[in-house]
Amino acid sequence: MISIFVSALFLLASIRYGDWKNWQRYYPTMLYMVINAVLYNVITYEYPTWEWEDVTGVFPNHTLLDFWIIFTQFPVVVLIYLTNYPTSFKKRLIRFLVWVGIFSGLEAIVLQVDYIVYNNDWSLWWSILFNVTTFTFIPLHQRHPIFTWVLSFVFIAMLCMIFEVPLVKMR
Repeated sequence: MISIFVSALFLLASIRYGDWKNWQRYYPTMLYMVINAVLYNVITYEYPTWEWEDVTGVFPNHTLLDFWIIFTQFPVVVLIYLTNYPTSFKKRLIRFLVWVGIFSGLEAIVLQVDYIVYNNDWSLWWSILFNVTTFTFIPLHQRHPIFTWVLSFVFIAMLCMIFEVPLVKMR
C-alpha cells in the first residue's frame, strides 16, 4: 500500500514538474533505469540484497511489488529529475542532494515499518551509495548513454563481487 501512495505522489509531482510534452527526450533514460533495475533483480533473484515485504497483502510477493515500483515510479522520477536540469554546478548539486535525500529518506521510513528487509549484508548505507550512483548516472546517461551503460555494468559487477552473489545459482 505504501508503494501505491508513493507512486501516486511521484505521478502527481510529474504532472506539475515533469516535461510531459517532451517525454520522448527522456525515454531512453527512463528505459535505462528500468532495465538496470530489472537486470539487478534477475541477477540477485536467488540471493537478494533487499526484499519488499508488503504486509497489507496488496502485492503478494517481492517481485510483483518491485515491478510495480520499477514501472510506475522510476520513469516519472527520471522525467522529474531531468526536466529543466540545471546548468550550474551548484544547482545540479542541490537537485542531486534533494533526490538522494528523498530516496534515502523514503527507504529509511519503509525500513522502520518493515516494508523492506535487508539480506546478505546490505544496509541503508549501501542504499544511500546506490542512490548516489543512480542520481549521478541518470543525467550522465542523458548525455553519454554508452559510457553510462559501461559504468553501470561495472557497478553491478562490483556489487556482485562485494556481496558475493553466487551467479551459478542464477536461473
